[in-house]
Amino acid sequence: MSADKLNSPEPLATEQTQNGVQTGFDLWKSASLLESSSQTWNEKGRLDTSLLRAICALTIQFPERAGEGFSPMEVADAIGQQMGRSWTPGDGKEQISDKVRRQWKQLEKLMDQKREGLFQQAADQGFSYIAWPERDEGGGTGKMTRYLLRERQVSINVDETESTLGASVHTSSADEIRYICEDLDDAGPIARYFSRGYKMNGWRRWMFVAVILIAAIEAAFLVIVVTASLSGKAGVMGFINILFAAAVSLWGTWKVIGPIVTLPDRRINLAPWWMQSENDDRLIEWRCPPKHSMKAIKAARYTSACPLCNGKISVKNGGREFHGRLVGRCAEAPSEHIFSFDHVLRRGKLQR
Repeated sequence: MSADKLNSPEPLATEQTQNGVQTGFDLWKSASLLESSSQTWNEKGRLDTSLLRAICALTIQFPERAGEGFSPMEVADAIGQQMGRSWTPGDGKEQISDKVRRQWKQLEKLMDQKREGLFQQAADQGFSYIAWPERDEGGGTGKMTRYLLRERQVSINVDETESTLGASVHTSSADEIRYICEDLDDAGPIARYFSRGYKMNGWRRWMFVAVILIAAIEAAFLVIVVTASLSGKAGVMGFINILFAAAVSLWGTWKVIGPIVTLPDRRINLAPWWMQSENDDRLIEWRCPPKHSMKAIKAARYTSACPLCNGKISVKNGGREFHGRLVGRCAEAPSEHIFSFDHVLRRGKLQR
């Protein structure tokens, strides 16, 4: 899809869907938001994300047909335009429909994972509704399945109300950004469990405390065993070996449980190594009353778009320069395009 068509005047500003007329929903702006947001996802190169962008592009290019939707062949052709080559060379209608249908199933899962972040972005822009991909199933009388965007009410979690809808609408400027919270869609089983929010009540709380205590006891036991094994060595070197072994044991234990032990005081930390991704940008957040409905540990990733170069900003360790802090670093210029990180307001200011 050409850039000129995507940046054309807003064709749907006055031409809305039936429900959009009643709610003031602007499909063009919402489709553009959805399309631009998908460009920053880690999954932007996947076919299911290409399917989403294809539906958005068709909606923007053909506003008069946005209500009825688009056929699998039209969607496949739009995907091919993104790829710069045909996605379904030589395939018939049935084969094309089947390929699009398979990617649609993946897209449904992806949209569930991106819902919180997309709703936050829409709320930051002052939208009460957001465009959402839907599929009208075809019938058995030759009626073809159609893919389209429909309005969906922006439903922010009750726990997020104060920091999102309660704050004034704010868009990114050259020296200030807004973060969105993303689910850990690429996480392993343990991190995925925390991404849903580990509730610290009832038996879950005591099981969590027990795991922490067991890790601490094992570390202490290891120190004792190592000390005992080295105690027979005389002189200064024997004492140094004992201290070194004890320090390594304690350091290893702290790397495993330290970010969680200090979480109630700090409220948000970089996730421990066993929960991390290759980008080291996963965080764990402590949520508790009165702001949140109950105590829970939430694993997530906070990202934004860099207003300086349009690169992707991820929250990471502040390093030596910003010791003890989390900062947003741009993937394109991680040493220069650095922003502060406030997880409550989801805002950041340029630090250079």
